[in-house]
This record gives sequence, structure tokens and C-alpha cells, in this order.
Amino acid sequence: MSCGHAHEIPCTEVVGAVFAFLDNEPTALERSLIEHHFAECPPCQEEAEISALLKALVARSCCEDPAPDQIRARITAQITQIQVEISRVQKDPQ
Repeated sequence: MSCGHAHEIPCTEVVGAVFAFLDNEPTALERSLIEHHFAECPPCQEEAEISALLKALVARSCCEDPAPDQIRARITAQITQIQVEISRVQKDPQ
């Protein structure tokens, strides 16, 4: 995903960090940079909003017990892999 403009943090890195951002995992500086990116880049902001809705939907649909760390790590790795593959296809659509 990219809006086509240059940013301090590339769109691919921001999109890859969306779930960490939503979970309040980045440092304050990283959070500030990501928020600044969202202000400049509507497509990334929209991606974050969709991810937040998805996260809320999953939370409402699941039991109250949090997912085990192992499952969460596996799902996160799979999502990251899919994002990398999509990124590659968008850069080189052959």
C-alpha cells in the first residue's frame, strides 16, 4: 500500500506496524511518527481504521479469554507475510 508520496516512514512500514500501534506497543516517538504519517496519508489512516474495526469485531466475537501468545504470534506472522506478498505484487505486477 502506498499513496504515492514520500513520507518519513514508508507506507509499507506503517501498515506493517498498525496492529502494534493499535495495541499501544510503539514507543512515544514511534507513535508520534506514525500519527504524523496518518495525518499525511489517508490510505494508511484508512487501513488503520479498518484494522481497528477488525480488532474490535474479533474481540466482541471471541470469548473473554485472550488468545494464547503462541497463536497470536503465528497469526501476526501470517498477516505480515501476506502484507509482504501483497507489497511485492504491487511493486512488480508483471
